[in-house]
Amino acid sequence: MPAALQEAVNTLLLPLEQPLRLLLIDDNADDRALAARELCREFPNVQIQEVTSQAELTAALDAGDFDLVISDLNAPEWSGVRNLRAIKARYLDRPVIIFTGTATQEDLMEALGAGLDDYVLKSPPRERARLPNAVRTAIGRAWQRRALHESEERFRRLSEATVEGVAIHDQGVILDANQALARMFGYDLSEVIGKNALEFAAPESRDLVIKNILAGYEQPYEAVGLRKDGTTFVGELIGRPIPYEGRMVRVTAIRDITERKHAEGESRQRLVELEAVNRISTALRVAQTLDEMLPILLDETLAVLGTDAG
Repeated sequence: MPAALQEAVNTLLLPLEQPLRLLLIDDNADDRALAARELCREFPNVQIQEVTSQAELTAALDAGDFDLVISDLNAPEWSGVRNLRAIKARYLDRPVIIFTGTATQEDLMEALGAGLDDYVLKSPPRERARLPNAVRTAIGRAWQRRALHESEERFRRLSEATVEGVAIHDQGVILDANQALARMFGYDLSEVIGKNALEFAAPESRDLVIKNILAGYEQPYEAVGLRKDGTTFVGELIGRPIPYEGRMVRVTAIRDITERKHAEGESRQRLVELEAVNRISTALRVAQTLDEMLPILLDETLAVLGTDAG
């Protein structure tokens, strides 16, 4: 089986390894029996809690012991859309499927606008047989959304715990970022979201940044960052592709290495000075006269200062 297909199958099957807990809201005993028969055929371990009144629904919502809701659209004692809104207000991640005998287009449009996940007609039998598949698909999608949300929360906690600036972007347009990045560039976080990444690069680095974004470059590189106040700093950037809200985007970590570059420059200068001292010391030991010493001292001093004797 192709890997992509296997992943899709696993996404749908994995949530159903545990017993499925289901609220079945319908005031008609025969219709509840029809739904239960279709569900038990597909899910032998399903746990069905039948709800036949508004009071029972209120108690079920208070308990919250369910994974999915199947509800008739209308009954003498309740409105299916009103029930849908009540469920989604408290349990946004719990799928709701309307299982109804009759439904107008207006009813279904209103339900979809309130967060309905799917609907299945009670007749003909061919349509009713679609109920288990609708349940499986809705649970699979809910599990995907939950897993994605948990992944994004873990990423956010980790990114907020680091001193590095972290941004998620799609072809340079910033979708999300952490506070460290906003502070690094002198912005409020709300100002960062939606900006193009090139706005944070100094003009001399923009060609390099856009080239690496378009090429999907994944090695560390240096670029000059541009703060909101116009000042600049040297940054080290590294990017990686990640899945985000159903598509592949990039996450980039940015570290301000200005102090490190300054320290490296000082170290190089001290090394140049030390090498010059060693050369002077060696030359002076072999020089016989002051006239021989002076040109050596002058050349090495100018070398250290980075100037030319001419």
